[in-house]
Amino acid sequence: KQWYQRRVRVRETQPNCYDVSFIPKTPIPHFVNIKWNEFNIKGSPFKVMVMPRPEKDINLGGEGKIRVYYSTTTSSEKIRHNCRFLQSLLERKKVHLREDFEPWIPIDIGMDREERNRIFEKAGVRKTPMLFIDDQYVGDYDDVVELDETGELDRLLSYCALKYRNLQTVEEARRVDQVARMQLQS
Repeated sequence: KQWYQRRVRVRETQPNCYDVSFIPKTPIPHFVNIKWNEFNIKGSPFKVMVMPRPEKDINLGGEGKIRVYYSTTTSSEKIRHNCRFLQSLLERKKVHLREDFEPWIPIDIGMDREERNRIFEKAGVRKTPMLFIDDQYVGDYDDVVELDETGELDRLLSYCALKYRNLQTVEEARRVDQVARMQLQS
């Protein structure tokens, strides 16, 4: 099982506004110092608490499956935007047509608190939407976009198809997916 460690990512969201993200490797308090032209930005350094991964692996029952957990009751426009765009990205990849894809799962309606907390604990975050592949947390919308840009998302999706279908190679999984897509289009 692989946990994805990524370098610091800086992305300009609009002129002179930046989104900065990183995934620390050590579960301790971190102090993040952000400078612009050698000056600390307001509030820097920031204290970030990093929680340790759970001692035991939490089984959500999603082995060999692709799942997206989302919030139906959020008032955050950014989260609603991220849900729409993640859905669009996955639909472009025809993930919603795959046998190993489960329909989007709301974490706030019809789910008890204990189950919801297990999902958050396994992911290590409470930010939705959350993509899980083969019962492993892949990331939120921004993480998935980054994985897509590097080709890693396709590799993870192919691996899940392999596992789901008990195939031998990623190439075989991609070929089976391609045939299935062509059959759906005709």
